[in-house]
Amino acid sequence: MSDSVIEQTRQIHSDLEKLVSTMVDDLLAEKKAASHKEMLLRDHRMNGYLEMMQSSSKKLLNLYEDQHGSRSKELDAITGAKVFSEFYTRLNATRDYHRKFPGASLRLEDGIPVPKLNSNFTGEENYCKYVDMHDLYKRYTNMHVFEKCNYFSFLGKFHKLHTIKKDKKIGNRQYHDFVKDLFKYMYEFFQKRHPLAVASDFKAQIDAEFEQKWKAKEIEGWEQDVIVEEKDEDGIDYPPIELSN
Repeated sequence: MSDSVIEQTRQIHSDLEKLVSTMVDDLLAEKKAASHKEMLLRDHRMNGYLEMMQSSSKKLLNLYEDQHGSRSKELDAITGAKVFSEFYTRLNATRDYHRKFPGASLRLEDGIPVPKLNSNFTGEENYCKYVDMHDLYKRYTNMHVFEKCNYFSFLGKFHKLHTIKKDKKIGNRQYHDFVKDLFKYMYEFFQKRHPLAVASDFKAQIDAEFEQKWKAKEIEGWEQDVIVEEKDEDGIDYPPIELSN
């Protein structure tokens, strides 16, 4: 890209217009009876285009803010008394560039690249039509906290963690890691299935609802007891204390 701040600004505006045009063309080219896979891949492409637009817009904003004064100096140079000498200086610089790189093409002729899919879909997921939780299932069946079951039964009850007695969960590192990885998979699956949704906003909403219910002791399976972790003044963590109402 040119060292000229004004040229960079013009080029980014041009890129943003081409991005909008590319997105519109992509949407108009969609089949009326598009398959699940085609619609999902389209959403991922749209998300990729939006990320490009966001990145370009940030660069554009920085150029307009002109924190180092480069834009102001350049505007003064092309509008002042030395406007013609500045023009020929830039013209000569452009000619020198093309003498050095005679095969260089105009960037305006370049198209917008198709965004690469960041998500890796497994064969079992079939583009997020199904979940692929076989690894989690193996860990599930090897934990004494849970009852043995087949994979299909597991899919119907893996989320019912409130049915596990608290004394089996508290202080159980294996269980803690399992739940943590279970959440990680479900969160990432949601992102892959709904690339245009802001997953962090949904999580923040759920966290807020949880905190409200937790304070009101309305979380299923935890209505009666509260677990408190105490820390002494010397900084030592002591085992959780179960307080009954």
